[in-house]
Amino acid sequence: MSKDKLANALDNLGLEVMDSWRSGWNTYLKLVTDVARNPSSIQQSQREYLNYISHTAPGHFLRVVEAGTLCYTAVAEAGSEIANQFLNRVDTSIDAEKSENGAAGSARPGAPVSEFVFQGYEGDTPSRQFLVTNHSPQPVSIAFAVSGFLSQAGEGVSVPVQITPESFSLNAGEEKVVVCCVTIPSLLAPGVEYRAQLSASGLPALRIRLSVKSFGAHVDAEITVD
Repeated sequence: MSKDKLANALDNLGLEVMDSWRSGWNTYLKLVTDVARNPSSIQQSQREYLNYISHTAPGHFLRVVEAGTLCYTAVAEAGSEIANQFLNRVDTSIDAEKSENGAAGSARPGAPVSEFVFQGYEGDTPSRQFLVTNHSPQPVSIAFAVSGFLSQAGEGVSVPVQITPESFSLNAGEEKVVVCCVTIPSLLAPGVEYRAQLSASGLPALRIRLSVKSFGAHVDAEITVD
């Protein structure tokens, strides 16, 4: 779970910060105490303190930076997971009813969700689900289609989208859960929103905007200290 990873990252960051502060404070206190006890040792004490500053302190600093990087990554992943969990609980119920001209696809007021947001790192596969219900007395056949993804600047990109099931038929009173899964490709510019539209033959009223945004590549922070 990303939330557990975040909690561990925060704990680790706190420990590294406290360890760095304690080490620096103890070294400085030793300098002051040694000089107070023996003023003639000031040069030796200064050399020891400078040695700490040049050799030991950078290691503490790098460990704090590494812990902070891992914490930032965990925050981003936890935020994405929480958003996904919230949106996945929202079932979009589309009524496959017959309109006056015989076309299926009128929607219950307030039921459809007009946009699904997919966010994650390269290779992640966030998903959303919605419920299609046939409230008409006649059977209806449904087949989904996704338009091309475009950025606000009009740049077209290829984003893998899987609709499960992609097509099906519903008899009167039947319903089916549909899952829309997107794979975040590496070609997306991090932080840029790309949009497409999910539609369905047999449901002309169904228009769901798909919004995809990449956080970039996964951060595997590794800092070595000599």
